[in-house]
Amino acid sequence: MDRYRDHALKRIALLLSVAAAYAAPAPAPATGGDAARAAVAAPDRYGADTAAEILAAGGNAVDAAVGVGFTLAVTYPEAGNLGGGGFATVLIDGRPYFLDYRECAPASASAGMYVDAAGELVPDASTIGAGAAAVPGTVAGLWELHHRFGRLAWRADLVPAIRYAHEGFRVGPLLVARRDAFAAALHGRTNFLTYF
Repeated sequence: MDRYRDHALKRIALLLSVAAAYAAPAPAPATGGDAARAAVAAPDRYGADTAAEILAAGGNAVDAAVGVGFTLAVTYPEAGNLGGGGFATVLIDGRPYFLDYRECAPASASAGMYVDAAGELVPDASTIGAGAAAVPGTVAGLWELHHRFGRLAWRADLVPAIRYAHEGFRVGPLLVARRDAFAAALHGRTNFLTYF
């Protein structure tokens, strides 16, 4: 039965991705400089538009990636986040570079922080509340990536994300559904509803 469910889920995911591709407007075409030879994959049109804008302004692939990272933190928080971390592999002048900027445990974390006095696991202690928090690496990692390899000014890479945060953007039904699901699951357990 699990095999059939897995196949069905894969088919549904494929159909949804095809439907999303037809539903999303195409990003603006990039022109000039690196933009003429660029290809960008992003989970929403705002990320793709950000990359096209940065490339058209003379930015390189690293500038575009940094801009997309911050834009997704605004428009697609499931994929872009300021409270998490990531990895980057870049090829600059024929040399590969790898940057690990994953989130990490706080200095006060311990092996027994999610168990009670009897040594039993405390349900949800590692996933909900203050004990679930990590030290984020995203902002520091994207800064380091930009500092080492970016071409434009830091602010130029962040302009599209700042614009979406200030001016707004159309929220899709999936984000609304996820927000509602989190609100129901966390009701009375956190201050989630205060902010979202």
